[in-house]
Amino acid sequence: MEQILIVKLSSIGDVVHALPVLRTIRHNLPNSYIAWIVEDKAREMLEGNKDVDRIITINTKKWRKGMSLRGGAEAIPAIFRELLNVINTLKREI
Repeated sequence: MEQILIVKLSSIGDVVHALPVLRTIRHNLPNSYIAWIVEDKAREMLEGNKDVDRIITINTKKWRKGMSLRGGAEAIPAIFRELLNVINTLKREI
């Protein structure tokens, strides 16, 4: 079985514009496992879509804010833990 990961984190409009690609992949590889990493705010654009098997959400806005001067150095370990959780999810499922 093909395992495919789509990484389209951007805005909702960018995710909408990428949906035909998802449909084409599913059409050409109907037995594949397709996961999509997307920003929290765009998750609802993918929920219920039969062409995607797994939606993994991240919040890069929170990461960027945490890495800014206002977020302080204490936020960086939490950001890396969250990123490591995403990586471990991918290793387990894809």
